[in-house]
Formats: sequence, structure tokens, C-alpha cells
Amino acid sequence: MGEAKRWKEERRMGEVEISGIFFQSNPDELFLFLQRVLVVRCERRSGWDALTYVGYSSFFDPMDEYGLIPKYNIIYTREDDKTVSLRVERIKDS
Repeated sequence: MGEAKRWKEERRMGEVEISGIFFQSNPDELFLFLQRVLVVRCERRSGWDALTYVGYSSFFDPMDEYGLIPKYNIIYTREDDKTVSLRVERIKDS
């Protein structure tokens, strides 16, 4: 079974909002995240300089069948101006 299919079957769905500033100044870091996400929706919220991505990924916890899609933050660690790690944390109460 492919990875993306497993994420979908396990309902590992999440939502991440990416600021326009981050998108413009850190495309490589954004790519590190998005290459591990099966994006099912991307939208630009009116009035916000941000993109919201919804998708399936091993980064996300399995969710209830009829629950709300949980929201997550992406956290990058850098050393010597290079990204060395990426982790995703669920936002509490989402």
C-alpha cells in the first residue's frame, strides 16, 4: 500500500496555515513539509496574507470519522542558516 493511501485510510488529516511572508522567504522549508502531504484543498483566505492547506500526512494524528479537521503548526529548527529538522505540532483545542 502506498504511503498516501495509508494516511487517507488512517484519516491522518490536518490543516496548516502558511503566512505569505513565510511562503515568500522560505520556499525550501515549505517544500520539506509539502512533499510529505497529500493536499486536498488549498485556499487563500480573504483579508489574510496566508494560504491554508488541508491534507493527509504522517505528520498528523488520526482523527475521528466525523470530527473537525485539527489544525497544526509547522516548526523548523535551523543551524548555520540551514534547516536541520522539521516537526509538526497540533494546536490545542483544534
